[in-house]
Amino acid sequence: MDLTSFCIPYHDDYRFAPNVWLRSALFGARSPAQLRQVYQSDNPKSVVTLKSFELLQRGTALDQADLDVLLTIGNEFGLREMDRGLPMSRLVMPFRGLLQASSRKDGGKNRKWLSESLSRLGQCQVSFWGHADLDLDPEWHSMISLNDISTCSATIDLGQTVREFFAAGFTGINWVQRQQLSHLGKWLHAFYSSHQRRPLPIKIQTIRRLCGRSNDLDGMASTFSSTLAAELIKLADITGWKCRIENHKVVITKGDDGIGGNAATCESYIKRLDAGDWSEVI
Repeated sequence: MDLTSFCIPYHDDYRFAPNVWLRSALFGARSPAQLRQVYQSDNPKSVVTLKSFELLQRGTALDQADLDVLLTIGNEFGLREMDRGLPMSRLVMPFRGLLQASSRKDGGKNRKWLSESLSRLGQCQVSFWGHADLDLDPEWHSMISLNDISTCSATIDLGQTVREFFAAGFTGINWVQRQQLSHLGKWLHAFYSSHQRRPLPIKIQTIRRLCGRSNDLDGMASTFSSTLAAELIKLADITGWKCRIENHKVVITKGDDGIGGNAATCESYIKRLDAGDWSEVI
């Protein structure tokens, strides 16, 4: 597929992400007590995903806060590409702007956190295979490259691989809703946003593995169910979705706010959003 003119989708109220990022443990729901693992080149991590594809990762483990940063970077690219009408390969962003766009206050602590997150994202490499809509060779691919980083700004290169991820299918995530949720709540919100209005029920143990909580203390089977139940209550309150646990499975019924697309639907999709049509595109 020729993606030379494919722009990252943009909308004021949503942050967009490829579905392959959201339907796996790549950006896990890491609890504060869980140490970050580092996956070396000779021992990459096999990331838990849905059955439709396989994913390996090397670099430092990523979490939902890192996804917030990557969503913001994609949003900044999308805004500028919408104005230009052409894709961009490089973005220079001051830390103040990135923090504000990430819904965080500017300050020394948050600048340090942002710098560390950008470093993790820049070091992360992934390898995909078995995805029906993602025609990538099984080599290692970077999501972003940091051409330059200081205490005040970052020069970020967005690889062609990211556009291929988007072209295979993407989802709009309600940003205001997302910012009201915890790590696990954010993962659930993103994961189910990438599905249609009535996703199939999923076993609790599968959710636990998919969100990357199978190895931490808070993820123990004896406590994860209660943690999950509490997050589902909050998720339902924030989104208006119907969320429940039934027969040891998570059951979600969504409203009409699900939005998503792929390379073929992107242009008509954005036009429909701008016209106020929020029904599902796919």
